[in-house]
Amino acid sequence: MYHHNQQHTHADDTEIYRIAMILCPHRKMTWFSQNEWPDEWISAARQTIYTRWSETYKPLYEGVRAAATTSTAAEQPKHSKWRCSINDLAVKSALEEDTLDAYLEAPVVPVEVIDAAGGLLAYWESQRAKRPRLAQMALDFLTAPASSVDAERAFSGGRLQVNHMQHNISSQAFRAKMVLGSWYRAPWMPTVADCAAYLGGKKGAQVAAADKQAAQNAREVIEID
Repeated sequence: MYHHNQQHTHADDTEIYRIAMILCPHRKMTWFSQNEWPDEWISAARQTIYTRWSETYKPLYEGVRAAATTSTAAEQPKHSKWRCSINDLAVKSALEEDTLDAYLEAPVVPVEVIDAAGGLLAYWESQRAKRPRLAQMALDFLTAPASSVDAERAFSGGRLQVNHMQHNISSQAFRAKMVLGSWYRAPWMPTVADCAAYLGGKKGAQVAAADKQAAQNAREVIEID
């Protein structure tokens, strides 16, 4: 019973633990019963995810279909690989399938299916077209840091990045250094060569943009003359 109480204590610290577990399609609510959680704890976990769904993600669909019939929504900036405009995708989705009820009532997804999709994040990314709200909720919770270690490391590393010879470093350069340092050895940037290729691509794009602007300026000068 101590082990179960300890599990519940960690899960009770924040809703993220419980919601993330339920949004693993190969587990859903079955994980709690398999680990012998009492019925009242399981009910509390279910209520937690329904509350978050109702307050934050369910309203994302409201008005989207009506708006889409009158005009095309302006494309929104994509800040990360796992985030895109919910408006563009929700109009293509069947509302009945993009609900928490439908997700929980469906059988668990075999681990082999998730592995074949490329893992949990890739699986949910592939579900965006037909379940945009659920996919966004899953990606939000499943990508949450498991601890504060990364944030603390970033603060410590940030202090070391700016020494007495770098007081004039711009905020953009500082942010780029911190981001690249945190990405290094991540699955999408495992080697120094990947970092160099990324920097080369960014620099190449900047040079091309500068060349284009210079050519435009030259044409304007010629026209004025």
